[in-house]
Amino acid sequence: AKTRGIITACLTNNEVDANGGALTKAMIQSLMKEMATNGAVFENPVLFCNAYQKQKLSDIYGYAPESRTVGGVNVEQIYTDFAQLGVIWSPNVPTDTILVADMNYVYPVFCPVPGKGLVFYEDLAQVGASMKGQMYGQMGIDYGPVQYHGVITGLEDGED
Repeated sequence: AKTRGIITACLTNNEVDANGGALTKAMIQSLMKEMATNGAVFENPVLFCNAYQKQKLSDIYGYAPESRTVGGVNVEQIYTDFAQLGVIWSPNVPTDTILVADMNYVYPVFCPVPGKGLVFYEDLAQVGASMKGQMYGQMGIDYGPVQYHGVITGLEDGED
């Protein structure tokens, strides 16, 4: 029961290395082109990034109409030549990485525990008059064909 994560899997196929540089539109275009060249179908691609890279994306793709009462942008969709990307801020993505995953091919998978099933409740040791228990399950993801996903790694992480 050992798996690798989707980001690790993408390092073998669709990766753009930023070499410590700041995120650019050219990097995103390069990743999308590489994914298309390697057979990505772009059915439901979603871009996952941390807070720092999310702000960079808003700087790159944002357009704020003139207004005296409204300011700022929040980019939630990016249109590219190959696909419309949803944009999701995820604190679990490494600061120097952006992941593009086709969510039509990402599914949860469960590893059954013999005699107990996939997800189950079990009692824990009783302490005094209190009763405790826990929900337990072994779960991972099946990300399907790795060529449907991609990463930009080695980005500037804003920690300076």
